[in-house]
Amino acid sequence: MINFILGAIVLVIILLALSIKILREYERAVVFFLGRFQRVFGPGLIVIIPGVQQMVRVDLRIVVLDVPPQDIITRDNVSVKVNAVIYFRVVDPRNAIIQVANFLEATSQLAQTTLRSVLGKHELDALLAEREKLNVDIQTVLDSQTDAWGIKVSNVEIKHVDLNESMVRAIARQAEAESERRAKVIHAEGELQASEKLLQAANMLSQRTEAMQLRYLQTLTQIAGDKASTIVFPLPMDLLSPLLGKAKG
Repeated sequence: MINFILGAIVLVIILLALSIKILREYERAVVFFLGRFQRVFGPGLIVIIPGVQQMVRVDLRIVVLDVPPQDIITRDNVSVKVNAVIYFRVVDPRNAIIQVANFLEATSQLAQTTLRSVLGKHELDALLAEREKLNVDIQTVLDSQTDAWGIKVSNVEIKHVDLNESMVRAIARQAEAESERRAKVIHAEGELQASEKLLQAANMLSQRTEAMQLRYLQTLTQIAGDKASTIVFPLPMDLLSPLLGKAKG
């Protein structure tokens, strides 16, 4: 009789240990009653009837998913490797367990295919320069497709774009050519502005002969500053004609 009572007490303790579950603040329990969905419990202390009810824990915290490098052919037929990181969380534990077998694996595979599909529609220049826009496009596509699974994709970030050596050299040559083009354009614009100013100065000096003579003397003064060389210059008769006229008078 005593052994029977002790056995019953041990059995009750084991049943209580199997029945009592404690869920943390970020956890929820999807409970099934005889195989049928009953409700979502948590957080806190819940009691599960062993053999009749089954419980599946679901973590509601944000999950960081690293998408492995994907081989992508851009719209302009350039082969690149791109990897990204995705931030998502479960917002509906019921759908996350019932609608998909493994929501982590399903989201990972969907992210890989979406990354290849979205980036393949853009050219290499857009892939390198418009990452923010591409991140939003990928997030929108993923969020719309995972909504039925009870998953919310909060952010997508393209981490790295890997180019082969030949493409890197081609881009470097293109950048060098673009720099040379800009330098030539700037030099040509400077020449144009200088010619316009010279034309204005010539028009201004041509209005008075004295101005041309003064400019000539100023140029000689600037040249004479270099005392290490001998300068031979022609003397215009226009400068001497006033002096010769006074001498004859």
